[in-house]
Amino acid sequence: MPDCDRSLINKKRMTTPTPSVERQKTLIAGCRDLMLHRTRLQLASAMDRLAEVLLDSASKSFEPKVVGTLMEARGLLQSERAAITESFSEALALRIDGKRVPGIPERKESAAASELSLQSDEVLDEHVAARGLSRSIESACLADVPPFHQRVAFLRNEPTLKLGENPFAPPSVVGSLLDALMEVDTTADVRLAWLRGFSTMGGLGFRDVYADLNRFLADAGVAVPALRTPGAGAPGAGFPGGGAAGGYVGDTSGAGSTMEGITAAMNAAMGMSHGASMGQGYPQQMQQGFADGQPMQALANNLVSLVSRLQHMVPGLAGGPSAADPSLMAMLREKEALQVSAALGFSPSGGYRPALVQAIDHSLLASLSELQAMPNMGTVQFAGAPVAPSSSVLRSVVPGYTSGDISVLDATTTELVAMVFDFVFARHELRDEIKVVLGRLQIPMLKAAMVDRGFFSRKNHPARQLLNRLSDLGIGWNVGDGIEDSTFQKIKSVVEQINRDFTDDLGVFTGALVELEQFISEIELDAAPAIEAETAEAESADRHLAAMQTAKQAVESRFAQQPLPEPIREFIEVAWQPHLQDTLLDEGPGSPKFDEAVSALDELIWSVTPKQEPEERANLRKRVPALVKRLRSSLKTLSDETVNPFFDRLFEVHTGLLKGAEPEYAEAIEIIEPDPIDESDPFTQLVRQMERNQWIEMSSDKGELTYAKLAWMSPQGTTYLFTTRHGRKAASLSPIELAEWFRTDRARLIEAEPIVDRALAGMFQNAA
Repeated sequence: MPDCDRSLINKKRMTTPTPSVERQKTLIAGCRDLMLHRTRLQLASAMDRLAEVLLDSASKSFEPKVVGTLMEARGLLQSERAAITESFSEALALRIDGKRVPGIPERKESAAASELSLQSDEVLDEHVAARGLSRSIESACLADVPPFHQRVAFLRNEPTLKLGENPFAPPSVVGSLLDALMEVDTTADVRLAWLRGFSTMGGLGFRDVYADLNRFLADAGVAVPALRTPGAGAPGAGFPGGGAAGGYVGDTSGAGSTMEGITAAMNAAMGMSHGASMGQGYPQQMQQGFADGQPMQALANNLVSLVSRLQHMVPGLAGGPSAADPSLMAMLREKEALQVSAALGFSPSGGYRPALVQAIDHSLLASLSELQAMPNMGTVQFAGAPVAPSSSVLRSVVPGYTSGDISVLDATTTELVAMVFDFVFARHELRDEIKVVLGRLQIPMLKAAMVDRGFFSRKNHPARQLLNRLSDLGIGWNVGDGIEDSTFQKIKSVVEQINRDFTDDLGVFTGALVELEQFISEIELDAAPAIEAETAEAESADRHLAAMQTAKQAVESRFAQQPLPEPIREFIEVAWQPHLQDTLLDEGPGSPKFDEAVSALDELIWSVTPKQEPEERANLRKRVPALVKRLRSSLKTLSDETVNPFFDRLFEVHTGLLKGAEPEYAEAIEIIEPDPIDESDPFTQLVRQMERNQWIEMSSDKGELTYAKLAWMSPQGTTYLFTTRHGRKAASLSPIELAEWFRTDRARLIEAEPIVDRALAGMFQNAA
């Protein structure tokens, strides 16, 4: 590096304000708490997706061993996910607190360095997969990890801090995850299946985590130090062309220079020209890291037609003399649509890229702020009471939208936000009372989308995340809970906070989101005892049902094989079948006591069958005393008044058989097999595919709606327990009953995908 450049950098370092030691510690502690909270949530979501990935991979494999490993990995993941989450959080906390070396733990070689054992090869595979997962997260978070890493290095006064030494960086996250997976008692193949499955998820969604961390520090006034230009300095920090804390110029907390600085630096680091688009010059696997999925592709592909429709509806948007020339008009429309697409954060291929910074119409923003301050803006008044809107009010209230006095970009942003709220208001799973409250967010959400146009292309946009979480929380609210319910009041208070505090600082949304997540965690914590109690009751009922069915099947199968005297059959049904059931509940199937009870039943049945030969009668005479003693001992909990009449009749039957006489036998029963379950039935398949925490909407006989989630399924798949958000029991159904509820529209699945994502996916599904 030239001396003049080095002296300039040193001068910038000296002029960069350094927070006090106490302030540094406070900010690092804040990052620690936010990191641990957000990574737990993100890991839970990733494990949900991993279960689907493993099942899908198993269905596509033809090798029995591979299928077995994948299914074992899926089953173990579901049973150990809580332990994995706890271990992960503990390992990450130890790294952040400096009690464990950051990054991915080093692979330990076997004692004989020249001859690696099989175990060493397996460990090597795991570490290779872990490093690949770390790189996957780095690629997916390329716009957020570098500035956050620089901020951490700045706070720690370590300008040469390497990425692998940063306890908040992806290597430490993956290292903590690897530590947690290693604690599970399983094989290396299963752990490898987990790691490879995680690697297919495009960074596990950690882009949101690092965006929140960046935003937290930016809101606290921690700027990205302007240390050096892209490509200057020695490599080694883990980012293209940059050193430990360098490689990017500018402060990502600013609105104007932020994206320009990062985009220019990233383009230069990748060898791209200043004007090249993000995503175009990247390797294919890196481009995938920027994509947010098919909904984004659909939205990007239809922006041209949307802008064209807006310009047809509002001719003033096209403007100028070109309106007289249709061919020129069409060309300009397409060009303008591509510019809008870039401004909203879409590459020409439909993938995500940082939105091109556009000037904000501050006059329009000020007008929207005035509308935001109006009471009940976004709701419809009817007889003095707010009524849930059926469509967005934005098209009619945004100044200049209908007259064409705003830019195409602002008109497009307005239309897209309006379409999102149209979708929200059309959702029947949200009660009207919730829609009234959410309707008050239309103006703030529009302003947020204008301040940061990545609202549509970036899932971690704070305003978009907040609307998603408020909608999710609203699904669990029932009218019966009342508007004084804590859930309703929390949604209302968050909306009021946004309307009161938001002007143009997106940190308001981030702060509200953190508080909302804490509230949701508290609700889940408060509901846990009630859910545990309901689950315990359901488990007990399920065990009784299973024991009753097993005992009944054992008895009926013998009744079908052998005619019996009516008194003996009555005794077996009234006394011995319940004894079998109780033994199953106390000892379990396959236990010695249950086998002994079944053996006694078979002995009893043998004792009352015809005895024609003298040897058979002699054998009966010899075995009867022990049999009677055995039966009485097993039924000692029953009173003599209950069992004595039976033993009197049994004595009569045995006496007659010993004399060569036969009792009167009732005919053997015919077992009627239940109709087999039609596994091809779509409603049966729907039930089979359900997993815990799936929300459904249930209708009562009176048409009242209740929203509940699947809290527990019995291991045998015989019982499905649904509870409300507060842990109250909503329904306990067999799979046949649940399938029938879906078939008759008494129950309906609620989509798990966030509501804004669903809105974007459905916006253009009917477009020509």
